[in-house]
Amino acid sequence: FWTKLVVAEVDRRKKKQQEHGMARMREGRGRAVTFLLLLRLTGHAILAEDAPIAKSASVLGGTGGFLSLAHGFHIPSYSISNTDSEHTDINVKWPVCFGKHSALLGTFCVPGMDASDAKKDLASISFDVAPGAGRSVTLFLLADEDNAYGKFWTDAVANRSCSSISQYAKAVISPGGDGRVQGSRQLQGQHAHLWYLVAVDCDKRICPNVTSAHLTFYHPGTDGSNELCSGSLSVAVLKEAMFEGWRSLSFRNLLNVSGVTPVGVIVLYASFVILCACSFYFFFKSRSAPSLVVKDLLQNAFFIMTIAGICYLAMATGNGLLVLRKTGIGISSKWAYSDSLISSPGDKAHPNPLYDEEYALAPTYPLFYVRHLAWLLVSPLLLYQICVVVGCTSVPFQSLMFFSVSRVVCLFVASAVLGGSRWLFWILSIFCYVALVTVLMADVTSLSKRRGKRNHEICNKLSTVVYVGFGLAEILWIVTDGTKVFSSDVAIISNSFLDVFIVCFSSFVLLKEGEVAVPGLRSSDIVGMDDDLSAVAFSGAGLLGDDLGDLEDNL
Repeated sequence: FWTKLVVAEVDRRKKKQQEHGMARMREGRGRAVTFLLLLRLTGHAILAEDAPIAKSASVLGGTGGFLSLAHGFHIPSYSISNTDSEHTDINVKWPVCFGKHSALLGTFCVPGMDASDAKKDLASISFDVAPGAGRSVTLFLLADEDNAYGKFWTDAVANRSCSSISQYAKAVISPGGDGRVQGSRQLQGQHAHLWYLVAVDCDKRICPNVTSAHLTFYHPGTDGSNELCSGSLSVAVLKEAMFEGWRSLSFRNLLNVSGVTPVGVIVLYASFVILCACSFYFFFKSRSAPSLVVKDLLQNAFFIMTIAGICYLAMATGNGLLVLRKTGIGISSKWAYSDSLISSPGDKAHPNPLYDEEYALAPTYPLFYVRHLAWLLVSPLLLYQICVVVGCTSVPFQSLMFFSVSRVVCLFVASAVLGGSRWLFWILSIFCYVALVTVLMADVTSLSKRRGKRNHEICNKLSTVVYVGFGLAEILWIVTDGTKVFSSDVAIISNSFLDVFIVCFSSFVLLKEGEVAVPGLRSSDIVGMDDDLSAVAFSGAGLLGDDLGDLEDNL
């Protein structure tokens, strides 16, 4: 994508030059430098060539993983043709450089060989590479059987010397007297794997200026494609991936979350453990439920616990959050989304030239958008429990779903918007909360009174959790995401406690009082049935079908 973007910019500048002449060329170069700076800030690409504009771009370059073109305004071209079933010709002109220092000329898939294949013809690659005038190119032939290719790119991007990166290559081919690199090499291995031919300018350690490269790949017994090697992983690669994953699970790494202190991370992990334990508990309790109705309610509680637990695991591992950073002093200070290009110092080998220490030390605040996503799913499930217990009709249920989802969406928008308009969305969330409470009191709670005293008590307990929990969430938002008066640790502790309390209390109420008869019976509520309909037994009092409201009392 970035290669196409760079080529499109080059074409645009060419057209400008042709339309407006040399008098407008300086203006075009100015726009190009701006374009290069934009690409550099996004961390993807620069143009680093020997033309005057390249000298300006090289100031912006630094080091890192990005594309570069080392050949003025020449457009890279790659062509592949098959002379016969066992030979593939590859012609490359002006290849794109990765990491600014190396150009990949081609990849070649070679099948594995064992002792029985000793007499078979070996695959081979022949090459003829011509550098630009006054430049030299050295070829490195690498294999990914022992992850040598990955190690090579790590050191190449770090601008290590050719003698250092040559340790990973199966072969290093130096240029001849005329500067061209010619020769051939046989390719083999125990397992099917890819080989890579990479060009490096070992003299200047800049992007190699390869004007043309003609490669011939001899692949007996295969079609020369990379399908045979797709998905193949060596033992060394798997071992390194395993060790990398193990290192990431170290205690220090677990507590290292951008924008969150170790105390906050520990609280998030503790909340995850509590919710995960409750989730398993309710899952096994639902398997031994005495009736289908109770099983339905306990499974719903299991869903709530699981969703909330996954949410807190995502937050504890540093996912699902945006980091806000405070800039300015005193009354002129304001919060803005953090820019990692300025806040990250890099490392000793690759320092970040844009790093601002004062900006990096500014106070931070995490915005956990994944928490709002979880409540978008959890709040309807909580209200569904109340509606099932009471047996209310679809009209109040739909109203509760609408207001609960709207409340969460408004709170999320209010948290994400950093300007003064966020208070408008918070007020809208208050309206949704008031409407939700009104429906619960007027329709649901009043209906529960006609279901019996015990049913009404359970409905009051569950409804109180919604009244208090959702109301406290609105108030907490003012001092947390709204004004950020509380520190990130206090905000995480208060929100975590509130979330765990709401989902756990409502679920354990259902577990304790799960034997209550549910009036809104469905066919799934039938406990036993004989061929004779008169023998039908229900789990509770009521009518087969939807709730009939006042008519049911008369019946």
